[in-house]
Amino acid sequence: MATTSPSSQNAGRRVRHEHRNIRAALRAIEALLDRPGGAGHDAEFIGQALEHLEGLARDLAEHFAREEAPEGIFAKALAEAPRLERRVLAVREQHGPLGTELEQMIADMGHTGLAPDAWRKVAERFRSFAETLRSHERAEGRILTAAYLDDLGSGD
Repeated sequence: MATTSPSSQNAGRRVRHEHRNIRAALRAIEALLDRPGGAGHDAEFIGQALEHLEGLARDLAEHFAREEAPEGIFAKALAEAPRLERRVLAVREQHGPLGTELEQMIADMGHTGLAPDAWRKVAERFRSFAETLRSHERAEGRILTAAYLDDLGSGD
């Protein structure tokens, strides 16, 4: 079994905590966007939706920066298991497009107006984004599991 240092354990706990917070934010935004009639699609509703999306965008940018930092969880995982380099690079390359998609969604919401059809499209677009982000976070979790819990010699 692979051993982990206290700093790697702390980093792992932080990532798990951040992933829980991200999942909670996704659920909150989905619930808001899925309200019947979009809470009337009034200015207050738009403000709430934008506030939640902007908060998620900030949290994701910080989360991604911590993961990619020289002392971040990706560097720690690669130090533990260099064989995971391709997987780490593939996941890391998703950060920019995910952030860009969320920022574009926020910008587009300001131009959406109050029409129910427009908000239905916003909700569909966000659900698609949320599923992509959840898949991304699961891939990160698999990398950490492979780096810290896989024992390559256990079958010997």
